[in-house]
Amino acid sequence: MAFGKTTVKKDLKAFSLKIKTKDLAKPEFLVSERQDGKFVELAERESTVSGNLIGIEPKDFVWQGKTIKSVNVTLTDGDQIYFINLPFSNLGRGLMNSFLALKKFDNIEIGLYQTKAKVPGGKTYATGSLRQNGEMVRWKFSQDQLPAAAEIVFKGEKMRDWTKQEDFLCEQLNELNKVVKSSPSAQSQVAVEAPAASAEEDTLDAPF
Repeated sequence: MAFGKTTVKKDLKAFSLKIKTKDLAKPEFLVSERQDGKFVELAERESTVSGNLIGIEPKDFVWQGKTIKSVNVTLTDGDQIYFINLPFSNLGRGLMNSFLALKKFDNIEIGLYQTKAKVPGGKTYATGSLRQNGEMVRWKFSQDQLPAAAEIVFKGEKMRDWTKQEDFLCEQLNELNKVVKSSPSAQSQVAVEAPAASAEEDTLDAPF
């Protein structure tokens, strides 16, 4: 199974996974299951999900009057399909960069974890990893190959505007999605509608 304890049924089971970092010791997936045509949040939390990649598509949606970018990743495993929402946070962009390095799209695993402090009492950060056949998938683009962030001042506080980097990643991911969609595993899947996108405060955390 891709995560948790499930039983195999004839009908395709659909799950929605969203990354939560706020007020947690380490990041987790909030898991919802499609029940009677709608997605219902489950009590269980997960830190990994695995399967075969059949879609990776940047999406824009409006939340509280703001246009929010995210990336919808779709995995399948047997009779289960997973819709994973990646926000444009440092965690999400790192995973996107790793996805861009894929040449094949089967047997992948997304894992969430907290970094270790470099010094006692030092800061730790929520991050993620992509593995294929158990091996770590490294970024396709190094930091100096990515568009740099512009520094802006908002209400007296210095912030970074990652718009150019986000646009670059979206362009690359759209091209990757074309390749993924043309793969045999993607074309053989039954079409299932992904849940509507949503945003929460913790999914919009500060980037790098």
